[in-house]
Amino acid sequence: MLASLGAITCLMDAEVGHIAGAPGGTEFVQRLFAEVVATVGAEWRALTDAFKSQVLALLTDGASNLTSSMYRDMKSAHRIEADQIVGDLVRHAAARGVATPLLSTVLVRLKVYEETQRAPTPLPRLLQHAADRGDALGLEAQPVHASCVAGRARP
Repeated sequence: MLASLGAITCLMDAEVGHIAGAPGGTEFVQRLFAEVVATVGAEWRALTDAFKSQVLALLTDGASNLTSSMYRDMKSAHRIEADQIVGDLVRHAAARGVATPLLSTVLVRLKVYEETQRAPTPLPRLLQHAADRGDALGLEAQPVHASCVAGRARP
């Protein structure tokens, strides 16, 4: 359930209800969940039909505002556990020969997020624009006197 919810909400960048309500959203959730179920069944043990139905009902509830903690961490620009949650599942699936195209796509998305979090933060666009124009905060840039450039004080 944790990996499914995290994968779905992080890739789609939305709450469960918004995903379920989007055209193709429910089908996407069902296909991704099928990859998780196949991996769990191949690596550990088969999930019961009752459990699968219960989880799918939660993951496809069009009125739900359910999200994962990893999604909330991404929205808050915090660190996430991509390798520990989705990456681990993808590795187990690969070891058992289970195809996981959707989960693998989610892992790429999460790794891109992690990489961008490590990159230096650029100036916000407004400040960068102002700096490029030379008039930060709407103040006009003052010309530099030639004597300042030469290292002398302005007369």
